[in-house]
Amino acid sequence: MARAPSVEAASAHAFLSEILAWNDSLGLVSKRDTTGVLARLVHRSVALWHAVGEGAGAPASAVDIGTGGGFPGIVWKLLAPGVQLLLIERSDRKVAFLERVTARMHLEAVEVFAGDAREAARLPRHQAAYDGAVTMAVGRPADVGPVVAPLVRAGGWYATVGPGDRVPPERLEGAWRLRRTWPLDEASILLYGRDDP
Repeated sequence: MARAPSVEAASAHAFLSEILAWNDSLGLVSKRDTTGVLARLVHRSVALWHAVGEGAGAPASAVDIGTGGGFPGIVWKLLAPGVQLLLIERSDRKVAFLERVTARMHLEAVEVFAGDAREAARLPRHQAAYDGAVTMAVGRPADVGPVVAPLVRAGGWYATVGPGDRVPPERLEGAWRLRRTWPLDEASILLYGRDDP
């Protein structure tokens, strides 16, 4: 069996050091129990990567909507350096951080988009350009699914973390159908697939 990808320690350390250095001024993650929050974000990012790989195959490209400080997008890039990523973030301060960290860490094939997913989907270069879309703590799947659909290729996927105490919707507008769920701490990973012919 092939060894699962892992985050190289030096790269992970460099990324987390940048988060810690800028968190007080930029509010990248919660300032209360910052190290605990970072551990949870990294854990969830890695779990999402493995769930997508298991349920849909390792992506060659993905869009991370509402990436904030780079979760899960930057973690995914550290897990799979060859993956092409579009990181979408509305906060100018977080966009500046993402641009800085991707440049400092020499992360290639990563585009940081300042705005929201609807704006990105209006640009021809992003329309149906990605294997899938991922979100963490952005909104309800029923609200986000239709927004991410224009960015994802036919037959693609949408993965998110949802509350573990609720039954997720089986179908979402935008031709999404629930493929699979995985337990994750007090939450669940939800993987939707496109019903495109």
